[in-house]
Amino acid sequence: MKYLLDNGGVSELNRAKCSPLVKQHIESNSNNSLYMSVITIGEIKKGISLLTEGKRKTDLSAWFKTQQTHYATHLLMIDLETTLVWG
Repeated sequence: MKYLLDNGGVSELNRAKCSPLVKQHIESNSNNSLYMSVITIGEIKKGISLLTEGKRKTDLSAWFKTQQTHYATHLLMIDLETTLVWG
């Protein structure tokens, strides 16, 4: 089975008090079954860009780069047909 991670799920992993259920679910699935949408990438990037300069923004930016690398081969592109089905 394949899973599409949304920005909430991906961001949850970076929280100090990460939900044990979210962490367990993601860790129990192989990397081959986890995917991220290019929209999720954009949402996370926008959220980070809205933060004021400081340690949190720097740390999240570094974490975000690792996520981009980690999911580089597991990114789902969105086209018109996909957005119509989603809508």
